[in-house]
Amino acid sequence: MSDDYAALLHGTPAPVETMDRWCPFLLFSLESKHPIVLSSECPSPFLPPEHFLYQVRTECRFQNGTQRVQMLDRYFWGRQEYVRFDSQVGKFVALTELGRPDAEYWNREFLQSEKADVDRFCRHNYGIDWPFARDRRVQPIVTITPMDHPTTSQNILLICNVGRFFPPDIEIKWFKNGEEEEGSHVSSTDLIRNGDWTFQTEVMLETQLERGDVYTCQVDHASLKEPVTVQWGRNPQSDAARSKMWTGIVGCILFLVFVTPGVFLYVKNKKGDDGATWLGCTSAHYLLFATLPPFVPVFWPGEAIWDHGLRGCPRSQHPRCSGYGTGSH
Repeated sequence: MSDDYAALLHGTPAPVETMDRWCPFLLFSLESKHPIVLSSECPSPFLPPEHFLYQVRTECRFQNGTQRVQMLDRYFWGRQEYVRFDSQVGKFVALTELGRPDAEYWNREFLQSEKADVDRFCRHNYGIDWPFARDRRVQPIVTITPMDHPTTSQNILLICNVGRFFPPDIEIKWFKNGEEEEGSHVSSTDLIRNGDWTFQTEVMLETQLERGDVYTCQVDHASLKEPVTVQWGRNPQSDAARSKMWTGIVGCILFLVFVTPGVFLYVKNKKGDDGATWLGCTSAHYLLFATLPPFVPVFWPGEAIWDHGLRGCPRSQHPRCSGYGTGSH
């Protein structure tokens, strides 16, 4: 291999005066099925740049399975497509002047082989890859992200992020208080390929928040048995449940505050008493007095008794204790 030819393969431009020594020539690419033919003129605009990229992309486009297949062989030089084969056209077509000699040569030498690739390459690989693509199911991950509106402080953007799903067909809807939101204030991004056979997208809702509103993003996909819904906002039902929860908590606290001291005093007096001098003269009476705070009136049959200073009084020292628990009145 000549130094000039090797330099071209490695991306180093050759001097114009040396081009005549190897023009015309055939340059084979590892990614190409056909040799590249450079014109014998080799004008300077077609000299390879300092960093160049030659690539070939083969596309197989299927309609109704393999009933209708379009194959494209697309050739790029320096990121610009310059020649292609289209099975629906039936030949190579030059897209730039650089592609003209290649198209003429390939139509003469490789056209029948290229046409056969529709079956040999596209339909053959469809049978191998389609079961995987057909049966692959990845459930979407759905989240809602609120953002301030960029132009007005009164509105807000709610973004429904739907990520990592396959196949790409998906239906996403916004609901406000159970009513579907449509129109210009609902927008979406294009499908984004993650590069791992999954996709992601976003659907935005522009809205003005009001107290009590509930927003729902609903996603329907082939991987789901039923649509997935994610809510954002305050739910009135949750407020009622929260109120009931706090009522229960306060009730438990009050119960512990009033009952615990009574039980403690009851046990303490029971251990140190003779069994006949408890306040109220019975355990039930004692608990009634002991569990009430000072200065709380207790309605006894016929009259009210103030509990201040009454707790723990012996029967002989308080007139209200006489007659209870002893059988005398």
